[in-house]
Amino acid sequence: MPSLIRPARWSLQRRLIVGIVVLLAVVSVVVGGASALVLRQNLLTRLDQQVVTSVGFLNGDSQDAGTPPNGSTGDGTRPPRFGGLFFTWADGHAIVAEAVGEDGVSVALTNAQQKTLLSLSGPDRVPVSVDLGGSLGAYRVATTTRRDGTRVVVGQSLAEVNTTTT
Repeated sequence: MPSLIRPARWSLQRRLIVGIVVLLAVVSVVVGGASALVLRQNLLTRLDQQVVTSVGFLNGDSQDAGTPPNGSTGDGTRPPRFGGLFFTWADGHAIVAEAVGEDGVSVALTNAQQKTLLSLSGPDRVPVSVDLGGSLGAYRVATTTRRDGTRVVVGQSLAEVNTTTT
């Protein structure tokens, strides 16, 4: 009886079948992983466009404004959409600091979450990922400073991107 431990005693047919199955498994894992990475990058690019458009709209820039994003009042007082985050800071205090869940329920940002958003550095309107912890989780956010000095941070939840790619 052939031993499964010693492939040298396997028949040529058995070795070819096992080799092909292993090769197919490896190729499937590589293709699946590459597909998931490409899908994630595509979803992040689309999310980044939404975040940048929302920042431009709430900043009053006519070239970025267009139609108000879904769920926005257009006056800079509400998050731009469900699953969105909106934070404004001026004169040493938060003016608006909230996130709206996918269910439409508004959640106030904690002091720790506000500090995390204030600590963001980098170029204006360049989206970055930030984990706010708690019930909010990870967001893709972009910041800008209005002409009056108000700092604006707008973001969208990464929950849908993570769920889709998982």
